[in-house]
Amino acid sequence: MRNRLAMKAGGRATAIAGTGAVLAACLAVVAGMSACNMHNGIFEEPQTKAQSVPLGDIKSASVHLEMAAGTLNVHGGATGLMDGNFTYSGHAWEPQVKFSGSGDNGELDINESREGNNHVTTGHSRNRWDVALNDTVPIELHTELGAGNSDLSLASLSLKSLHVEVGAGEGVIDLTGNWNHDVDVQVEGGVGKATIKLPRGMGVRATVEGGIGSVHAPDFRRDGDDYVNDAYGRSHATINVKVEGGVGTINLELAGGPTV
Repeated sequence: MRNRLAMKAGGRATAIAGTGAVLAACLAVVAGMSACNMHNGIFEEPQTKAQSVPLGDIKSASVHLEMAAGTLNVHGGATGLMDGNFTYSGHAWEPQVKFSGSGDNGELDINESREGNNHVTTGHSRNRWDVALNDTVPIELHTELGAGNSDLSLASLSLKSLHVEVGAGEGVIDLTGNWNHDVDVQVEGGVGKATIKLPRGMGVRATVEGGIGSVHAPDFRRDGDDYVNDAYGRSHATINVKVEGGVGTINLELAGGPTV
């Protein structure tokens, strides 16, 4: 899966490197804009759309967010299952929102259009997703980001599990909620930096393996090859974190959380 993410980011980088003249013309035409876009020979300005998915009768949900490059922000507070605001530079980056329900469980999938072969972009604000999810419905969340920055503020969610895949860039995962159940977290990385914020008063066990550059965990102690906090083995629920891959730096931070 990491190879597939790297191919997505690398493919866009190759397209940009091979079209220097096109990029220069784009910048000349829209001087002062933060981003410009060419798709099938037509310049397209960044646009924003809002989209929501109602909750309906589902009792749980699986959510999959897949972005090749850009900025991904995920947090709680949705009135339905999902409220999203998406900014993208042209049709080739337009997110596709698909939802299906089976019994009590719903499946939400958000990814980009697959028409990026003739797509050229410049600037840093061309692709940004702000996704709010429901706080009360149990959610299994899977995010994939090929390159860019992510901020996953998940403390208010009723999170069952989390799977994060990152290719290159920086990410923050905030799990400092008052969890009344075990939560399984898996982080797979390419390069960059990942900061995982965890509740101080809830048991945490973190397993770090693979080509990790460095691990900063000042509030944790080593238990064999793992990192555990003082509340581990004493709290009613546990967050199990597994980090693997070539992440450059991992920061494990304790903050807030319930009292044991």
